[in-house]
Amino acid sequence: MKKRYPLMLISLLLILSLLSGCGCLAVVNVVGEDFKLNTLAAPAASEILPAPGAALLNCAVIYDSEVSKLSDVMVYSRLSQPTVLGMTVTPLDISQDYSLDGFNIIYLHESVIKSSAAKAFLEKAETFVSAGGAMFAPNAFYDFFPKSFLGVSGFGSFGSLPEEISTPEAGADLDSLQRVLSDYHKLLINYTNVDVKNIDPGIGIIPDTAVSLAVSGSLALSSLNKYGKGYVLLSSALLPDRNACGGLGLEKGQTGLEYFSDTSLSFARLFENAFAEFVSKRLYGFSVSRVYGSFGRPSVSLQMPIFDLESINAGRFSKFAEACIKNDLVPSYSISRNFIVKPGKHETVSYIYGDGSLSSLRSTVKDTQYSSATHVISNNSWLNRAASGNSSFAYFGLGQLLSASRTKDFVLGSEDGKIFYCAGLSTVPRYTVSLPQHLSDLEGNPLSVSGPSAPLIYDVNKDGQPDIVCGDGFGKVFWFEGNGSLRFAPRGVLVNSGINGRVFPDMGDLNSDGYTDLILGSDKGKLFAFYGTKDGLAGVSPTKIPLFGITGSWLSPRIVDLDGNGRADIAVGTKDGYIARIVSTTDGNFAASGYVELTDRNKFGNYNAFFGEYAVPVFADINDDNKLDLICSGVEGNLSYNIDSPYLSNSNPILESIAQIYSWRYYIGLNCNFGMYSSEESEREAISALLGSLRGKYNYEGSLFGVSMQERSINTEAPAGSFSPLSTVGASWATAYAPVSKDGKAYAEGVFSLPFYLVGNNAEPILLHNGADRLSANSELSQLYAKYNLPIPIYLSRDMANSYDEISTEVRLFAENNFYTAVKENQLMLATAAACNTQVSAKSASESSFDVTITASMINNSGRLYSEDYQNSAGAVISLGEALKGKNLSVDADVWYEGNNGQIFVGLNRPIRLFESEAKNTKPHVSGISLPALITNTEGGVKIAFRADGLLKVWVSGEAYTYDAGWETDKTADGVCFTKQGSSAELNINFGPKE
Repeated sequence: MKKRYPLMLISLLLILSLLSGCGCLAVVNVVGEDFKLNTLAAPAASEILPAPGAALLNCAVIYDSEVSKLSDVMVYSRLSQPTVLGMTVTPLDISQDYSLDGFNIIYLHESVIKSSAAKAFLEKAETFVSAGGAMFAPNAFYDFFPKSFLGVSGFGSFGSLPEEISTPEAGADLDSLQRVLSDYHKLLINYTNVDVKNIDPGIGIIPDTAVSLAVSGSLALSSLNKYGKGYVLLSSALLPDRNACGGLGLEKGQTGLEYFSDTSLSFARLFENAFAEFVSKRLYGFSVSRVYGSFGRPSVSLQMPIFDLESINAGRFSKFAEACIKNDLVPSYSISRNFIVKPGKHETVSYIYGDGSLSSLRSTVKDTQYSSATHVISNNSWLNRAASGNSSFAYFGLGQLLSASRTKDFVLGSEDGKIFYCAGLSTVPRYTVSLPQHLSDLEGNPLSVSGPSAPLIYDVNKDGQPDIVCGDGFGKVFWFEGNGSLRFAPRGVLVNSGINGRVFPDMGDLNSDGYTDLILGSDKGKLFAFYGTKDGLAGVSPTKIPLFGITGSWLSPRIVDLDGNGRADIAVGTKDGYIARIVSTTDGNFAASGYVELTDRNKFGNYNAFFGEYAVPVFADINDDNKLDLICSGVEGNLSYNIDSPYLSNSNPILESIAQIYSWRYYIGLNCNFGMYSSEESEREAISALLGSLRGKYNYEGSLFGVSMQERSINTEAPAGSFSPLSTVGASWATAYAPVSKDGKAYAEGVFSLPFYLVGNNAEPILLHNGADRLSANSELSQLYAKYNLPIPIYLSRDMANSYDEISTEVRLFAENNFYTAVKENQLMLATAAACNTQVSAKSASESSFDVTITASMINNSGRLYSEDYQNSAGAVISLGEALKGKNLSVDADVWYEGNNGQIFVGLNRPIRLFESEAKNTKPHVSGISLPALITNTEGGVKIAFRADGLLKVWVSGEAYTYDAGWETDKTADGVCFTKQGSSAELNINFGPKE
């Protein structure tokens, strides 16, 4: 373990008094400081207890139900799915009759501090620990117990989150606790969206007899004290972090700094379980923990989301499969609901039907994440055009009829100054218009102005015929007089604003004096009104309209009564895609009135109606219900359609790609595009529509499937609400739901994910595991994953499309270097679920020597992810305590290997013995199997019958060979690896050199 020490500890006078086997503390004093660095002496082998033939550890979570409901006891939530095997967890309510008898460990909840039974519990706790029990106390208990019980001489304040901590030598059995603290701190100080300076690090500890687990300056963050025959751990306030969502129901904390972080939640679980590992090693000489993969090898999968036609047409999903196969990996895929048909910014027009109020609207159909509204249809697709800068195609005017249609027509501007018109065709089932066509002058020449055009329809001369009023790119507004046809007579400049840029006009009686006024926005951040007189607008000077904090240079105004009081107000489309409200007051002035809002929040977290950038609003009754509707153009990020949309004209490539992937026997999951602020209702509608469309239209075969998030985004304010709809429609797991990188750097809050089942009111629990976006064989982050044996579902983002070869190579090297198996994503989740569903018992066979039989059992045989084959192929890792150091231990498992740090990884397909022997077992043996299999020992070898298809791999430590056809044989550092791609198969292995 890498150790770092603060400068104040460089000068140490070491006074060592190690008394081997007696459990005493060796004290190290710091010269000139009232601070002691202690180490925990190793127990003698004779002190360890025989395994009981049942659970190794019986744990209680202590709380008071009169202070906190059990559902609010986050430590119980976390420990309900422990990483340590052979561990039971029971909630113990001290407001009722209770006993600590029979428990090995008690974990305290802060409700105990406020309990009326606190004093009585304190006495019981001291007796419990003194007799050999172990207690985990959060930092808030620093002044609850006597200092001598905690092994401290005093306390101090850190002031703020320490930027550096060190983990002094404390004893090998404490390494896991120290490692978790150190690794978490390195990530925590690099959080991006959390103001870590405001995180309270808790009370610092001045140790007396206690061992310091982590130190900053002259204070310990966390300590462990041997008291009598037992142990007391006083935790740092950083783990568990009360500021983070602390339970497996993703509940928020109550500190005012609540945030959702997979990293914080995962490390809280690891730290609490590391204490259980420590206790197990002290009691029995070893601990057993889950491994999320078959036969004791963690798994890695690689998923490519398919959400754009460009990728399909370019054959990227095939190239991805080729890169994976070349690197001994197995590709997985997901299909998105929101499909990009044309990448790049596009201008579109969308609308929301009014309900009588323009203060708050409700959008009934949202076509994409880029807009709050429903798209206008033209030629059976969105009315759209590729955007060019702040292109003015999106600038349009809607008003009186130009055609014989009963549906409102509108006019459109263009980058080259021409003016287009779309005839209204229908509002059922959607507002539909014709393809744009040029408007002409009386001679048939296209109407145009200099620079980008910004037209609207208005009867300027009150002759009953609609005219065209159009802004240009140089501050002028032109009038084209209508004659009842689609040809117009140019009448010259109506207004010259003097603005050196694009101008956007609208006309109406703004000041209620009976004369026509002109309001003029611009792309220069200026908003003017030209108040008409009995002589019209001739000679009228502009009046500046206050902006009331509206930001951005794009101001596209409309005159409309926003608040229903009969006075004309101003709605202003902005560069941000919102519509600002400027209302008239009784004294003839204007006042700010927020923005046009919807009942649901947009992707930015506010309630403003959002239509894409450079919004251009129009208010008109397009469906003839005597209520004003809102129609707005804007620039969207991509031109995209939901695959269940009837307006997705070319769905054949999607259908064909799904069929091709299924022919290869690869997994396909669902890919959703939830927002950080989307409601549970909207998410349920989205996932239901996607699944229904895939099954009804695209021949989707997935009965066991998971969901990934296209933008790695969920509702972070209520994260459980994003996962509940997934479970409702039948999803078994969710991944890629939080960012793991940002601007090319690791996003520390979400980069570390320990899988768990979401607890709550779901009829069927859903397995959550965020995963990674790529791996590097030797990166610090990748090594952190490997250190904790995390399963790693990798979700590739769209910008990695040209890096499949590089990424696949990195994943292969990582897997080879860290004993990982490459599987399909569904296989990774099935193996993870089997690990979560595994429990073990252990029984000693001898009192004179170490000889333990470990037997696995399943917790239950229900749930979508339950598979008998995967359950029978679960594995574990055995960690040895200091009491067993130096002993020759052998294991008789069918599958086992020794990790880099001396841990023993085993398959749990049958009971296994871990026993003391004269020498270590060096005979050839199977050290890994990639997928579930039945194992039969044969004379001089073994038969492996795989129970799943995909990448079939068997690793053997030592010499081995096979005569079976179709298997590749490769030398490894310590033996041989047999590989075959495809359907499940049998492999007969002979141990020893090939004859």
